[in-house]
Amino acid sequence: MSEALFPPERTLAEAATEFFDNYDRPQGATCPCCDRHGKLNVVTMTKSMIKNMAWLARNEGCDRFVHLPTEAPRSVLTSNNMGKLRHWGFTRRRTNDDEPDKNHTGWHMVTSAGIAFLEGRIRANSAAFIYDDRVMQWREDQVTVSDVLKTPFNFRRQVLEDSARG
Repeated sequence: MSEALFPPERTLAEAATEFFDNYDRPQGATCPCCDRHGKLNVVTMTKSMIKNMAWLARNEGCDRFVHLPTEAPRSVLTSNNMGKLRHWGFTRRRTNDDEPDKNHTGWHMVTSAGIAFLEGRIRANSAAFIYDDRVMQWREDQVTVSDVLKTPFNFRRQVLEDSARG
């Protein structure tokens, strides 16, 4: 590490404060310790997230893990929403004990909180502010499934209609 990058008279706490005072700017900030660029990302609850979570729940994803790469439709795979939904605690992914070098396995399931949200029994923060794959803060306003979809939504009725169609 060069002295110009991190002068010895600075403490790590001062460098961290400098970085975290600036990482939420739209352009982000560069860490004075490691020269790594970082920024705070805003992840908003979207229609696509809800539709993908509902797909997972309808496909036994609340009783067991579902392997998305082999079972999910293309729309679910390309959105990468299951990883985002876990920040709200609405989905979780199976730990990867077999290949520790990989972050995850592609196996996901909906949590009881996710089902409660889909059923309209709970509200959720409309957005998460994420840095380094961790929620740093939440947007204060809360939404329901119907708020996000901008239409009334009845998850139980949708499940019954889907099962009747076969």
